[in-house]
Amino acid sequence: MTTDDGSRIARDPSAPSPVGAPLAQTVSERRVALRKALLAQRMQHAPTGRAQEALLARLQTELEWRLGGLPAMRDRVMAVYWPIRGEPSLGDLPQRWTQAGVQLALPVVAGRNLPLQWVAWTPGEPMAAGAFGIPTPAVHRVVRPQVLLVPCVGFDKRGFRIGYGGGYYDRTLAALSADGQSRPIAIGVAWDEGWLADTEPLPTDVPMDLVVTPSAVFPSAGRP
Repeated sequence: MTTDDGSRIARDPSAPSPVGAPLAQTVSERRVALRKALLAQRMQHAPTGRAQEALLARLQTELEWRLGGLPAMRDRVMAVYWPIRGEPSLGDLPQRWTQAGVQLALPVVAGRNLPLQWVAWTPGEPMAAGAFGIPTPAVHRVVRPQVLLVPCVGFDKRGFRIGYGGGYYDRTLAALSADGQSRPIAIGVAWDEGWLADTEPLPTDVPMDLVVTPSAVFPSAGRP
């Protein structure tokens, strides 16, 4: 237990849900309650500027080290995201990577229950409103990413995540694993408060290769 303001939900998935769901609820029902609690906590208790700075520094160091440094990242395609609902900002990292020759991409919802599409993006280019009001590049040039940065609502030490419930990233990673090419490296980006002892992953859930937070890097149950 940590505080009485709901943060216990983020640290202890056995804690009662804020909507009073019974302990015998199904896995899906428990995950819905956890998602709701985590999102409410995130919006009510915004992480500090220091936490944002620590996350960006750790993400930059971890990602660039794993990819062999900035020179080795040239001409790679990296999927980033446009932060919404209190998600960690990527700060100046997109500009840094673009200047190093990395091709960035943003997600586009192609349709309900379909994998995401990725369209090439350069910071500062014209944008248009996409699904759920999230900005996307005004001109769509579809690319295939080799690295994905994936925002997490919640996550566990194995790299399984809880998102917004649409399953888009899981379907996308499954599709990219089945197209005959190497599956992209998937890196979760999360606040420390999103940590869960167990996300109770569903059979369709795909783990991140690692999850980066302001204070730690969590290995996953996937590739080393």
